[in-house]
Amino acid sequence: MRVIAGKYKRRLLKTLPGTDVTRPTSDRVKESLFNMLAPELGAAIVWDLFAGSGALGIEALSRGAQHVTFVEESSAAVRMIQDNLKTLGVSPENYAVVNQRVDLFLRNLSSKKAADAAKDAPLLSVVLADPPYDSSWYDESLKALADCDACGNGCLVVLEMRTGRQLPEPDFNTWELEDERTYGIAQLQFWRFRRFGG
Repeated sequence: MRVIAGKYKRRLLKTLPGTDVTRPTSDRVKESLFNMLAPELGAAIVWDLFAGSGALGIEALSRGAQHVTFVEESSAAVRMIQDNLKTLGVSPENYAVVNQRVDLFLRNLSSKKAADAAKDAPLLSVVLADPPYDSSWYDESLKALADCDACGNGCLVVLEMRTGRQLPEPDFNTWELEDERTYGIAQLQFWRFRRFGG
């Protein structure tokens, strides 16, 4: 797998063999995704949830994102993300790697203690989420992201899912579906977060 464009263009990334732990986003889907994200990435604060190899977050860094937090449950995948970042020479100031389940990561941020500790942290610009296609997390995804209070006004959330999957109806006072694209079995949904009064 290679970085498609930007600072690390054509650099190779390590991936885990097989698809039991990670399911890399295809180059076709990734290229289309990042062409659409281009206006969002300059100095962006990004989360790469269910990060796998870290390819999406690394592509974001390559294209100008200021900071990416990679969240991944698999310890083997986390080591691979760290190896990829080190090999590329990405400054540790520009990323964090969290070895945790995404639902627990978001729940911890929603706690008062975590919220108080993070109140001065910059708010998110972009969230990239590519769970396993059979994950139940899709059903809670938008509510969990809104509840953790980390998204800035106008934050763009991109969900990759199996074509035809439907999410529970979100709070349309908070979320707007801006775009939806289908690539064979893969579907991308682009959700814009709006803070009350924003």
